[in-house]
Order: sequence, then structure tokens, then C-alpha cells
Amino acid sequence: MWRIGLRTALGFRGELESARLNGSLDPFLVDPKLDPLLADALRALPPKRRLVVFLRYFADLSYAEIARICGTSEGTIAATLAQAREALQDALVEDEVT
Repeated sequence: MWRIGLRTALGFRGELESARLNGSLDPFLVDPKLDPLLADALRALPPKRRLVVFLRYFADLSYAEIARICGTSEGTIAATLAQAREALQDALVEDEVT
């Protein structure tokens, strides 16, 4: 799983481009049997957000490291993570309400 995430992150700078990140990428972040709601919420994130979440919370990389890997700024990484957290919270809260 780590190799897939890191190869994807490295490829994000050029070789894999967005054609490979068109939804077919699905790093196995959470075992659906252990937490199906979280697994579904993570799977629903756009590929770039899912990748940044993986690199931050599962690979434990810093914002600077993720920015370097993705070829972007730390501010963009911070914004992407904030958007991802908001989407995850919305999905999980919505699921509790229904």
C-alpha cells in the first residue's frame, strides 16, 4: 500500500499525470469491514484530495514533504487537506443523521 501511494505521489509531478488519477486510483486507506462509513467517505474524495490525505495521515509526511512530492506549495496542501477534512466530516455527519 505504501509503495502505491508513494509511486502515485511521485508520479503526480509528471509521469502519471491526471490521466492515471481519474478515479481508478484507490489506495486502500481504511478496511471497509472495520469502518465502512469512513472507507466510503475516503473513496468519495477526489483523487488528489485522497492522495494528500493518504500522504499526511497514513504516511505521516509533513506539509512541506507533501508539497515537494506533489510539486505545489504548502499553502495548497493545507487548503486541500482542509477541503478533504470538511468533505469527510460532512459525509460522516450526514451518514449519522440518516
